[in-house]
Amino acid sequence: MKLLEKKKTLAVVIFSVLAVYFVQKIHTRHQDNNALAYVDVQRVLTESTILTQEKAQSEVIKKRLENDMKNLENAYANMPEPLRRENRFVDMTNLNNQFRNETNHIRMKSMLVINEAIENYRLKNKLSIVVYNRNITENNKYRDISPMIIREVNKSKINYDPQQTATQN
Repeated sequence: MKLLEKKKTLAVVIFSVLAVYFVQKIHTRHQDNNALAYVDVQRVLTESTILTQEKAQSEVIKKRLENDMKNLENAYANMPEPLRRENRFVDMTNLNNQFRNETNHIRMKSMLVINEAIENYRLKNKLSIVVYNRNITENNKYRDISPMIIREVNKSKINYDPQQTATQN
């Protein structure tokens, strides 16, 4: 008889512990607003120093490619007009494609820095979900962490590494 009572008591204790555990888990899930957040990446880009860094790097690339175009035009200055026009068109197309590739690479590097800042912030603040959306309203259960990400990103100086921006044509 005592063995049966001990088993019943043990079962009640185990049940009680599990019930308390699950109630606390459900309670903290509903109360923990820090577990959910959103970030407006477009806002981070425009309000941080990243867009300025991108524009500066794009200007460096643009000047380099304009200089390349001048050098190419000098190389075929003595060609007949139709051939010069054709070469100029081909060279301009190639340089425009190269500019587009290099500016895409710049944006990719910027986004890597932003994503790294978001992930570091998420881990540091024990957030379980960060939604990338600017259309979430204030009434939603998510909180906007964009200002904190902007602050973190502003500390970054991005090395766009012009030697590896894109392969030259």
